[in-house]
Amino acid sequence: MTTPTMNLAPPGSRYGPCQTDCPHPRCQRSRRAAATVCLRCGLQIGYDVNHIADPAQAGAVVHSACQ
Repeated sequence: MTTPTMNLAPPGSRYGPCQTDCPHPRCQRSRRAAATVCLRCGLQIGYDVNHIADPAQAGAVVHSACQ
């Protein structure tokens, strides 16, 4: 069984957060998720980049390219 790939829509796009900081809870969650650090390379997950939940550590994520 493969782990589902996730991808965060970039700010200002149809499903992404607002382009500027805003009080919307959904936008704030998206910005926090994009700022999460990949356990393998140490870079932020970012927007419009495939990533997966790390099965070895709850709550951790890695870029799909880093696995």
